Amino acid sequence: MLLWTIGIFFFSAVKVERPFAKLPWAPEKINTRFLLYTRNNQNSYQAISATNPSSISSSNFRTSRKTRFVIHGFTDSGESSWLSDICRRLFQIEDSNCICVDWSGGSRTLYSQASNNIRVVGAEVAYFIGVLQVNIIYLQY
Repeated sequence: MLLWTIGIFFFSAVKVERPFAKLPWAPEKINTRFLLYTRNNQNSYQAISATNPSSISSSNFRTSRKTRFVIHGFTDSGESSWLSDICRRLFQIEDSNCICVDWSGGSRTLYSQASNNIRVVGAEVAYFIGVLQVNIIYLQY
């Protein structure tokens, strides 16, 4: 069992859905990053953090916009060009906050480990959204 501010992760028995029972790595090892793109900074991201809400308020993030998350998969990186391409295409349709979630520290490993590490990433995204709602007073749905 691991205890973090994002929750507790239990070692569970092997199941058909998760044939390799492993604990996810610690958030510090996965090093999830939130990379903000907006119409104002379409070609270069601004790193923002839930543990440092001032990084959000001093960025181009705006509560008047909808927020979209783009999360890469196994072995990829949040800095891969296809993620920022998705954001730029999105900006052609709407003015939004586009956050690319980089968890390459936990995705570039064996699939059996990465598939458990994504559980931590999901919890970190949920925590990030909670910080937006409470600290930044962001209520867009």
